[in-house]
Order: sequence, then structure tokens, then C-alpha cells
Amino acid sequence: MSLRDRFLLFIKGVIIGISNIIPGVSGGTLAVSLGIYEILLDAIGNFFKDIKKKILILFPIVLGVLIGILTGSNLVSYALSHFKVQTIFLFVGLIIGGITILTSKVKKNYSVSNILIFFVTFILVVLLNFIGSGNNKVMFEQLKVFDYFKLFLAGALASGSMIIPGISGSFMLMLFGYYEGIIDVIKNIFDVSLLGHNLLILLPFVMGILLGIVSVAKLISYLLKKYEIKTYFAIIGFVLSSIVVLFMQIDSFKFSILNILTCIITFLWGFFLARNLEKE
Repeated sequence: MSLRDRFLLFIKGVIIGISNIIPGVSGGTLAVSLGIYEILLDAIGNFFKDIKKKILILFPIVLGVLIGILTGSNLVSYALSHFKVQTIFLFVGLIIGGITILTSKVKKNYSVSNILIFFVTFILVVLLNFIGSGNNKVMFEQLKVFDYFKLFLAGALASGSMIIPGISGSFMLMLFGYYEGIIDVIKNIFDVSLLGHNLLILLPFVMGILLGIVSVAKLISYLLKKYEIKTYFAIIGFVLSSIVVLFMQIDSFKFSILNILTCIITFLWGFFLARNLEKE
């Protein structure tokens, strides 16, 4: 693997990391759009088969994801506060730009059962987003042993949903009331005075993330091996539902030439970025 290949994997990791911060955006969906979904599944699910090769693949991606999450939290908060619709169109462009990689997998296998699987997964994700998020923010103060266990479970559920295209890990954290607390910890990770407190929170959370990612990656790898076409139809349903979920996040939009033009520009930016990165 050349230095250029590693750099491209790093850039794709950064994009996936940033996407995981935004409720409604799935890191799994972006991994599909950027053409590294199956690579990730294989590297994670079969890590102990040719460990050196898997490390060379995973290291730049994981590094990119971490940097995307750590540096992107403030950027994403600002973008969603000031340019929410444009940001949504950027990610819609990224998703649509990479959808051809999936349609090429299913070819012309449009059987009734495959179409049904597509609609079930599509509708499932859309309906999931009508569920109200946690009303109360979970406070990370005076945590007891069971609270650390719940942090572990929250990490496992969130990361598992990150691997499944179309399901947002951030949304799952919001659902259980952990999103704001985790984002606050990430924003303050470099605050030395809070380092011990933040590490105590992040350690069980990250352990849960690792378990969730490995477990779900193995499950999807198994399904792709045994039921390849049907699994791809399910993934297409998950991915396309992400577009609907993103548009559901738009609560207000001022129709003006400038706003419409910037939305078109950000959409095209995301679309061509995904198309170019997918080919690399």
C-alpha cells in the first residue's frame, strides 16, 4: 500500500469521523459512499488473519476518524447552528455520489423478496427517527459502577449502529440521552484539569464502541457471504433512507437565491467528492 493510498484512507476516515458527530448521519453510509465499507468489514471482522496487513489498512482510517471526531465537534456545532441546510445538502451529496457502488453490486436481481427487503430496511430507519430522543441529558457526575456499565452499553449500541449504513450512532446516543454529555467530554478532552474525569467516562464508552464495531462487522460479513444480494438490497434501503432522515432535520428554510445557490454548491461538492474518492 502506497503512501498516497494511506493518505486517501486517512481523508476518508476524517469524513466518516465528522459524519458520526451529526445526528441523522451514519458513518456506515459514508463508508459505503466512499468505497471502503467492505474493506472495513473485512479488516475488522478478520483482524487476526494477516494482522500486519489489517493494521496498515485500519490505522489511517481510525486515525482519520479520531481526528474527525476530535476536531470536528466544534466545526459541526458551528455549521449546524449557522448553515444547517447547506450542511445537510453536503452530506446528501456525499451519499448520492457513492450510491452507484451499491447498485453495481445488485445488478438486475430485482426479485420480489429483494425489493421487499429494500422497503423494510428503508421504512425501518425512517420510522426509527420518529422515536423521541432522551428528554434528559445524562449527567456524568458522581458516577457509580452501574453508570460505567451503562456507558459501556451506550458505546456498544452507538458503534454498532455506526457500522450499519443508514443508522446514526449520534442519533442512538441522543435516544438514550448520552449525546450532549459525550460531545461535551470530546470538546474538553484537551482540558488538563478535566483529563482524569474525561478519561473515566471515555474508557468504558470506547471499550463498548470496540465491542459493538467488531460484533456488528462480523455479523454483516457473515450475511454478505451467505446472502450477498439480499444483504446489499438491505444496505441500499438503509443508505437511501439516510437521505430522508437528513431532510427530516430541516425545520426551517428561507427561500432565497443565495440559500438555494449555496445548497446546490454544497450538494455538488459532496457529490463529486464522493465520486472522486470512491474511485481511488
